Amino acid sequence: MKLDPKVVAELAIPFHPKAFLRVMPKVHAATPLGMGFGQSRFAAPDRSFQVIYLARNIATAVAETVVRNRFEGKVRRILDITEGRVPSHGVGRR
Repeated sequence: MKLDPKVVAELAIPFHPKAFLRVMPKVHAATPLGMGFGQSRFAAPDRSFQVIYLARNIATAVAETVVRNRFEGKVRRILDITEGRVPSHGVGRR
């Protein structure tokens, strides 16, 4: 993906917080600002820029941290319905 520097400059807004509260897992305490390269929908596939998630209030920050990260590191599960039926996988009927 190529970004037009002129368009980016037009869309960018200054950010000068006087104070901030960061909601994050303790494992990331060494980088409290939390910017980094990732594989989210907003990340640059070519690592040309870093992403930071911000919120205006604590409720949104907690929700973003919990919801955004809930599937991280999980194995993708796919249900095979190619035979025209859903397999029971050992689950009996009631």
